Amino acid sequence: MAKTYNTFTNVATGDVYTAASHNAILTNLAGYRVPPAARVTRASQNINNSTWTFVDTWVQDYDTDDMWTTPNNYVEIQTAGVYLIAWGGSFASNATGSRIASLSLNDTGAGAGAIAGGVIGRASNAATSQDINGSVVQTFVAADKLRLSVWQNSTVTLALTSAYITATWLGQVS
Repeated sequence: MAKTYNTFTNVATGDVYTAASHNAILTNLAGYRVPPAARVTRASQNINNSTWTFVDTWVQDYDTDDMWTTPNNYVEIQTAGVYLIAWGGSFASNATGSRIASLSLNDTGAGAGAIAGGVIGRASNAATSQDINGSVVQTFVAADKLRLSVWQNSTVTLALTSAYITATWLGQVS
């Protein structure tokens, strides 16, 4: 359920402080005390070679605004505003190829429709595990959906050993 934030007007001498005004202030304070936020994580998933793949079967760490939708595997914005979005994951070690993590907006397809104008999070080949992370501060409207997809070209199926998406509301758009 989306959180609501009331807009207040200036008061003048002699204005009456009503119960409705008091309750509106309490609603705002409660929303700012526990702002909309969600974090989901994924333990492991095999990723085929040279194939964009949505990360699925997430576990919710926390969700203060009903943003996580288990059957659809995406974070859905409930309260419009400016958000800090962070995402990423770790691939198993493999010395061949590259790894990419992309957060798509509104279910445009794995690897497509990336937020912030393009793919964020890229790693070159490495003999050790590879962490790929991205973040953006961006305005979202209610019902925007965020979904993580990954790609790798190690020439073999490679394990994505962990992944995460975090969405934290920073404030209203003025």
